[in-house]
Amino acid sequence: YALNLAMSERNSPDKFTIPCIIPTESFRDGLEYNITTRVDVVTNNPHAYVAMEITSNVFTPTYCKGDRVLIANRFPEQGEIAIFIVDNHMYFRKLVEKEDWYLLKCINGRGEDFKIKRPDEVLYMGTCVGVIRA
Repeated sequence: YALNLAMSERNSPDKFTIPCIIPTESFRDGLEYNITTRVDVVTNNPHAYVAMEITSNVFTPTYCKGDRVLIANRFPEQGEIAIFIVDNHMYFRKLVEKEDWYLLKCINGRGEDFKIKRPDEVLYMGTCVGVIRA
């Protein structure tokens, strides 16, 4: 509900207020999907519908503690980073299309990669389309 509400709360043609979700625990690969605190952030990215604050340095150098990752409500294209939900845990993964399957590749090199045959085998929160640096 909050995400749908955010889509309608745009406050000007070039500035958009969207919710930013802040996990209660320190961010790690495979963070349990139990959303937490919410604050509003302003962005000029018209595709972002929600942001996620990174609460640790687990994804450096791509994302650092305090960064707010902007997320669009769409499945990623080849090479894009997205947030996937597997067994009620959130994972930041880069989508790599293979001949007849997909690899969800860990962005920090320290987590597990996931192999799927079809995009509908996993849930996704959205595709990362920008970042507000801390």
